[in-house]
Amino acid sequence: MKKKKLLALVLALGLATSTTFIGCNKNTAENAGDKIKNGAEDVGDAAKRGIEDVGEGIKNVGEAGVGLLDKVTDNSMTYNEDDFKKEIEKKGYKLTEIEDTKSLLSVENDDYTINGDRLSIYEYEESAKSTLEGDLKSITDNGMMINGNKTSWTKAAHIYKKGRLVVIYDGNNESVLTALKEILGEPLL
Repeated sequence: MKKKKLLALVLALGLATSTTFIGCNKNTAENAGDKIKNGAEDVGDAAKRGIEDVGEGIKNVGEAGVGLLDKVTDNSMTYNEDDFKKEIEKKGYKLTEIEDTKSLLSVENDDYTINGDRLSIYEYEESAKSTLEGDLKSITDNGMMINGNKTSWTKAAHIYKKGRLVVIYDGNNESVLTALKEILGEPLL
């Protein structure tokens, strides 16, 4: 019998000691509540930082095209599509018009094939320099987004600006690239 009383006393003493050290009172409940609240705030802060990071990424995508505008060396608005066609034909290339194409920029385009590759010509009004610049700013530095729309290329986009033209060549033919560079200058992309 003494063993049972002694065992009960030891268990009661152990329970009392553990309650004292670990606690089972209002402070412990408040501490647990505070920890949950702090954890939730940390998650909220992390989510907010994530949203800010995404917003910054979107902002950077939009600003990427500013670099294309910085590469423009011809700020005139006189060179036009007829001038370009004459020069490309003098170099021995034939442009074959493609019908029913969708414009990537804010002005209508004329699409052609040149040596089997696509060439798009965008001609702006002489008074629409700010529109042209806005379109160039809308092109991401890798050319995969234009005016907020995803774009895919068959080969590779080469973008040029001369006068009031933006010319996009989707191809890698070295002789065509050389002719375009000689006529339009260095590509922006």
